[in-house]
Amino acid sequence: MRAVLLLVFLFFCTTLSARAEQSSNAENKSSFFGKIGMTIEKMVHKKTDTTYVGLPRQPWRATMRNRISQIDIRFKSDIDLSKEWGEGNTGNIHWQSRMTTPVTYATGLWVGYRSFGLGFQRELGSRKSTHLAFGLSNNHFTTFLRYRESKIVDITGDINASPIDLHQQDRLVSPIKSKVFVADGYYFFNGSRFSYNAAYKQSWIQKKSAGSFVVGAMAYFADFNYAHIENAHIISMMNNIGRLKITQGNLGFGYTYNYVPRKGWLINGLLMPMVTVLNHATLYFYKIDDNAENITRNGKESTHRNIDYNIDGRLSVTRNWENFFINVSGQLNHFYYKDGKTRNHTIDWFTNIALGVRF
Repeated sequence: MRAVLLLVFLFFCTTLSARAEQSSNAENKSSFFGKIGMTIEKMVHKKTDTTYVGLPRQPWRATMRNRISQIDIRFKSDIDLSKEWGEGNTGNIHWQSRMTTPVTYATGLWVGYRSFGLGFQRELGSRKSTHLAFGLSNNHFTTFLRYRESKIVDITGDINASPIDLHQQDRLVSPIKSKVFVADGYYFFNGSRFSYNAAYKQSWIQKKSAGSFVVGAMAYFADFNYAHIENAHIISMMNNIGRLKITQGNLGFGYTYNYVPRKGWLINGLLMPMVTVLNHATLYFYKIDDNAENITRNGKESTHRNIDYNIDGRLSVTRNWENFFINVSGQLNHFYYKDGKTRNHTIDWFTNIALGVRF
């Protein structure tokens, strides 16, 4: 809370200083704050069609942001009984599991000038996960980085092996450790008439409906570690894999549209199919002793997959008034990896709810 108050205090001091400079010095354009303001104004006005997009009259805004987020992880594997449990055992077992990180609720304050600013966000409730994010954008490009570290204790599993068909839910004694880092960047071809910031940062106003083709790149790094004797049953069902690291590089081409049904309203949708041009995984194998009391690492294997396909989708609804705005936005990313008889689907999503004031 102290960090939030300090952030607000510093930005308001800057605002008051700039206004005092304007009122006391007729040549304020040559002042330090005046030069910074002029530089920012030139940057944000560059190559824009003011018939379609424009800046709010008030350059400053303070936003209370609330975020809900979760990662949904799904594993599937096919087990050859003759290989795993020796001769005399025939047939195959199809096993699939679903693990979800705890739903994270966070709230915080963001204060900025035009498209620039600082923010602070704090997670609510028990801290079972760590979430960090950073973004930078203008009307022609946007970049976003996010990192999430979680401990998963709840897992559901299905075992299909005729005539066996089981469904069970477990609460793990030793949690599965999940680390996910995503970095993406996009370029908007029609940045002069289409404003990404109007839909997701509210630093611009979209006056008339407009869309844009968009090209993007995304890097995805994931580390799932469940190598503990308490998770021996999971390791066995995952073809003796106790840890999985995935590195992917994706390139995509899509379309986004800002729809203005009436003055003050803005609805945005973005959809981008992506091609995975880099698809690397490191599999860590473990051996479980006969008494299921200890596990030891039994080597690792690096694999390179062929081209796969992922999806990036975003949606935003904004209501603007003269001095206030409300925004609800969400993003969903789907990542897929397959190696032999082991497959992984990861769905990473979050929803933002923002209430802001311009001044």
